[in-house]
Amino acid sequence: MKIKVCTGCHLPKTIDLFHKNKARYDGLSNYCKSCQSSRLKIFRSKNIEKLRTNSNNYYKHSKALILLKQKKYRRDNKEKIALRMSKYYLLTKPERVKTNKSWKAKNQEYIKDYNVRYGANPETVAKKRIYQVKNKDRIRAAAKVWMDNNPGKNAQYKNNRRHRVPPWITESMQVKIDFFYWLAKTVTKIFGVPHRVDHFIPLKGKLVSGLHVPSNLQVITEKANAEKSNKFTPTVETVIDGKLVLQGV
Repeated sequence: MKIKVCTGCHLPKTIDLFHKNKARYDGLSNYCKSCQSSRLKIFRSKNIEKLRTNSNNYYKHSKALILLKQKKYRRDNKEKIALRMSKYYLLTKPERVKTNKSWKAKNQEYIKDYNVRYGANPETVAKKRIYQVKNKDRIRAAAKVWMDNNPGKNAQYKNNRRHRVPPWITESMQVKIDFFYWLAKTVTKIFGVPHRVDHFIPLKGKLVSGLHVPSNLQVITEKANAEKSNKFTPTVETVIDGKLVLQGV
């Protein structure tokens, strides 16, 4: 392989360590990649404000062209982009999981308020429904990919659900369970408000865990279901002034 001497470090290096430059007689830059990188870093540090202004001005006057080029690149390089993102996702997964857990632990109230506002926004709910209807196959395919990539979590979920279904469930009880799910779908279609089948006592609660049986099921709105989550507040019956009152423990 041919050798070229770098103008920066004055060391002989193979030509694959030099960037291409059509303006040069040999078609290569005078500086090796390492020296060129160092030169650019120094230049940027000394001219950061000027470069930032130029970049902002260029984007402002060429926004339509830039977006068009980006869209064309994404369309022509779907597999390449997907592969790059997949590699990045796998490499950074442990760090992201740790960061996400830390952030969620510090922002529980914000997350709770956001979920309530998100679930209560009719426009957001409508957009979500439209997307789900238009992308049924895509959503199912993504779910299948997730299950294939996370067999442990999928098996744990199924195992938890299975263990919350008692062995003494009868055929008539199963019919009642199916009725709750049918009712949730029907009410959603009639009123246009998303409804879900909820467990009075969560299947996997922090305080206590319930069973997947008819007496533990109810149909509530999606918003109420999100607010309730897997929380359960036990109550006791108390007689006050001759009236039966339920009080939270």
